[in-house]
Amino acid sequence: MSAQSNPKAVELDDLKQQYAALQADVKEIAEMISMGVTERATEAKEQAVDHATALGETAIDKASQLQSDAERAITNNPLAAIAICAGIGFLLGVASRK
Repeated sequence: MSAQSNPKAVELDDLKQQYAALQADVKEIAEMISMGVTERATEAKEQAVDHATALGETAIDKASQLQSDAERAITNNPLAAIAICAGIGFLLGVASRK
Protein backbone atom coordinates (compact mmCIF):
# COMPACT_ATOMS: atom_id res chain seq x y z
CA MET A 1 0.00 0.00 0.00
CA SER A 2 1.74 3.21 -1.14
CA ALA A 3 1.25 6.70 0.15
CA GLN A 4 -0.48 7.61 -3.10
CA SER A 5 -3.18 4.96 -2.65
CA ASN A 6 -3.82 5.71 1.02
CA PRO A 7 -5.39 9.16 1.53
CA LYS A 8 -4.56 9.15 5.25
CA ALA A 9 -0.88 8.58 4.48
CA VAL A 10 -0.97 11.49 2.00
CA GLU A 11 -2.57 13.71 4.63
CA LEU A 12 0.04 12.63 7.19
CA ASP A 13 2.90 13.40 4.79
CA ASP A 14 1.31 16.77 4.01
CA LEU A 15 0.94 17.52 7.75
CA LYS A 16 4.59 16.58 8.31
CA GLN A 17 5.67 19.00 5.59
CA GLN A 18 3.49 21.77 6.97
CA TYR A 19 4.82 21.11 10.46
CA ALA A 20 8.42 21.33 9.23
CA ALA A 21 7.64 24.59 7.42
CA LEU A 22 5.95 25.95 10.55
CA GLN A 23 8.99 25.02 12.65
CA ALA A 24 11.26 26.89 10.25
CA ASP A 25 8.97 29.93 10.33
CA VAL A 26 8.83 29.95 14.13
CA LYS A 27 12.63 29.66 14.31
CA GLU A 28 13.03 32.57 11.89
CA ILE A 29 10.56 34.71 13.87
CA ALA A 30 12.36 33.89 17.14
CA GLU A 31 15.68 34.93 15.60
CA MET A 32 14.16 38.19 14.37
CA ILE A 33 12.72 38.94 17.82
CA SER A 34 16.04 38.11 19.45
CA MET A 35 17.87 40.48 17.10
CA GLY A 36 15.35 43.23 17.84
CA VAL A 37 15.68 42.76 21.59
CA THR A 38 19.47 42.76 21.32
CA GLU A 39 19.42 45.96 19.27
CA ARG A 40 17.10 47.68 21.76
CA ALA A 41 19.24 46.56 24.68
CA THR A 42 22.36 47.88 22.97
CA GLU A 43 20.68 51.21 22.30
CA ALA A 44 19.50 51.45 25.92
CA LYS A 45 23.00 50.66 27.16
CA GLU A 46 24.51 53.33 24.91
CA GLN A 47 21.97 55.89 26.12
CA ALA A 48 22.69 54.99 29.75
CA VAL A 49 26.45 55.34 29.19
CA ASP A 50 25.95 58.70 27.46
CA HIS A 51 23.72 59.92 30.29
CA ALA A 52 26.16 58.74 32.97
CA THR A 53 29.04 60.40 31.14
CA ALA A 54 27.12 63.66 30.93
CA LEU A 55 26.26 63.49 34.64
CA GLY A 56 29.89 62.77 35.48
CA GLU A 57 31.07 65.74 33.43
CA THR A 58 28.49 67.97 35.09
CA ALA A 59 29.60 66.81 38.55
CA ILE A 60 33.25 67.46 37.68
CA ASP A 61 32.38 70.94 36.40
CA LYS A 62 30.41 71.76 39.57
CA ALA A 63 33.19 70.44 41.83
CA SER A 64 35.74 72.50 39.93
CA GLN A 65 33.56 75.58 40.25
CA LEU A 66 33.12 75.00 44.00
CA GLN A 67 36.88 74.61 44.39
CA SER A 68 37.48 77.85 42.50
CA ASP A 69 34.89 79.64 44.62
CA ALA A 70 36.44 78.33 47.85
CA GLU A 71 39.95 79.35 46.75
CA ARG A 72 38.71 82.83 45.83
CA ALA A 73 36.89 83.20 49.16
CA ILE A 74 40.01 82.15 51.09
CA THR A 75 42.21 84.49 49.07
CA ASN A 76 39.82 87.43 49.54
CA ASN A 77 39.15 86.78 53.25
CA PRO A 78 42.05 84.86 54.80
CA LEU A 79 41.23 85.82 58.41
CA ALA A 80 37.64 84.65 58.06
CA ALA A 81 38.85 81.36 56.56
CA ILE A 82 41.24 80.80 59.48
CA ALA A 83 38.47 81.62 61.98
CA ILE A 84 36.09 79.17 60.29
CA CYS A 85 38.74 76.42 60.29
CA ALA A 86 39.49 77.08 63.98
CA GLY A 87 35.78 76.91 64.80
CA ILE A 88 35.36 73.65 62.93
CA GLY A 89 38.44 72.22 64.67
CA PHE A 90 37.07 73.27 68.07
CA LEU A 91 33.67 71.66 67.37
CA LEU A 92 35.32 68.43 66.20
CA GLY A 93 37.49 68.41 69.34
CA VAL A 94 34.46 68.87 71.59
CA ALA A 95 32.50 66.19 69.71
CA SER A 96 35.35 63.68 69.91
CA ARG A 97 35.64 64.04 73.72
CA LYS A 98 32.10 62.80 74.29
